[in-house]
Amino acid sequence: MNNSGQRLMVVDFDNTLFFTDGCIRKASKEIAGKTLDSNEVRKLDKKEKGRILNVAFSKYWEDSIPNRKMLNLLKSNYKKPDMKVIILTARFSNNKKNTIKLLSKNKVPYNKLICRESKYRHVHDEEWKLLTLKNIIKTTRPRSVELFEDKRENITHIMENMKNVEFASYMVGKESIVAFSN
Repeated sequence: MNNSGQRLMVVDFDNTLFFTDGCIRKASKEIAGKTLDSNEVRKLDKKEKGRILNVAFSKYWEDSIPNRKMLNLLKSNYKKPDMKVIILTARFSNNKKNTIKLLSKNKVPYNKLICRESKYRHVHDEEWKLLTLKNIIKTTRPRSVELFEDKRENITHIMENMKNVEFASYMVGKESIVAFSN
């Protein structure tokens, strides 16, 4: 199917669309016995990291705080007839139900939610997002893509490997959404 007139808005979930450090701090206290933030959890071995993130997003998901600035931008773009909104999260599919509940609770409009399947458990987040984005672009052939992400390494990896499509990337923080440049 050729959607060459279509534009894609691809939005990361954790700490981009919703601030989830509160969930991670509670889960890390429960699992590791100490309070850790997202960056500290990211540095743990995969097994420990996975256990903490699973508890964070299955037990403490309601502690996620909406990023109002990002939500407002998403909602205004969703209304545009040529724009499709895709939420792309490295969360595993077993957390999809609670992710959908959180999106519904906050009335977040979107066309598609993509969670990571367990077969990609050992693939780095930025590589999984790149592979997924390449597949989306191959199947939808959009006119342009706008990526919203909170991790510099994810944006850099994707931009370095996506040369054949009109691509704009934005760094999202607690107070800002800024065009990304290397």
